[in-house]
Amino acid sequence: RYGLNILGLVGVTVALSFGASIFLPVTISALLAACLWPAAVWLQKSVRLPWLICCVSVIVFMCLIFSAVFLGLATSVPQLVEDLKPQDYERQKELYGKLRKITLRASPFPIDEKTIPEDAERSGVFQQIKATLDGQLFTGFLLSTIVAGGKLLWQGILVLFIVFFMLLEGEMLAKKVRAMFGAEGNSKQKVGRALSDMAESVRTYLVWRTIVNFALAIILGMIYKACGLKQWYLWALLTAILTYIPYLGPIAAGIFPVLDALVFNENPAIGIGLGFFYLGVVTFEGYVIVPWLMGRKMNLNATTVMAGCLYWDYVWGTAGLFLAMPLLAGLKSICLNVEGWHDFGRLMGSEEEVDNPAVVELKPAEIIETPQDTVVKV
Repeated sequence: RYGLNILGLVGVTVALSFGASIFLPVTISALLAACLWPAAVWLQKSVRLPWLICCVSVIVFMCLIFSAVFLGLATSVPQLVEDLKPQDYERQKELYGKLRKITLRASPFPIDEKTIPEDAERSGVFQQIKATLDGQLFTGFLLSTIVAGGKLLWQGILVLFIVFFMLLEGEMLAKKVRAMFGAEGNSKQKVGRALSDMAESVRTYLVWRTIVNFALAIILGMIYKACGLKQWYLWALLTAILTYIPYLGPIAAGIFPVLDALVFNENPAIGIGLGFFYLGVVTFEGYVIVPWLMGRKMNLNATTVMAGCLYWDYVWGTAGLFLAMPLLAGLKSICLNVEGWHDFGRLMGSEEEVDNPAVVELKPAEIIETPQDTVVKV
């Protein structure tokens, strides 16, 4: 049985990996449809609009939010590229000197002169970075980024169409899924409850995660601007985006503003203080705000989260890292609603109790010996 389960998992992994062009857009569309469904239902009940108009309205609202984020990135990145590629050679050497001092202070081990020489012209790393920024490699990187952006735009259009049809036919599809698991009323109730819990768990994570991320972006953006960071708007947007990735995302989002404060600010104490402030904000958000808002539905232990991130990163790359948490939340809801999978659902949670509520305490067994065999009477 365990061997067959392992083979089944390997087969699913291979299918998801090779069919990423199909499964990835469908998965993203299903997650977005689960989040937009209550808004469409509210529009239909409160404003009494046709269901088609409600579906189109929520999708247009979502597109406006995505467009605002995209425009923010599009207007901030060129300025960042200009700052990283100064035309003045003396300015480049000055930046190298600042980075060298920061590295020497932060390193717990002594660094000799040969590794990071004081003279920028004798540094192989500096010369390589300069050649990359000034040469064809940088141009090729920009072209590859534009091509990747075009592919991403096409995938986004495809996802929008799938979300639209999922919203339009959501109730019909749910009824057909329930009918696939038998005609008995009890089976349909179990399937309906599993689908409802899964959608609610995914919706709880995505909606509250989005609200918390943008709140963090607003607060940190104001702090970054007060500290005099040149790219405060870009760092705030990256915080809102990267925080969808558990654990690793907040760390990556905090590195860029701290480096910006250390390199481009005259007072290095601002960068150090900003790093401690960011660490405090992220810790408070992760251990107080998020558990309070999301409750037990998103109560996943760290080992499960990291293992899930590794798995989905292997299957779908960077997109898998962003989808890991909602997929784990949906999987946990399914395990807790399917008979025989309860232990796996509790394994994914962070609750300390391990008692199985389904186990009934039995009285001591009474053993009756007969000439043929032994009977255990409870």
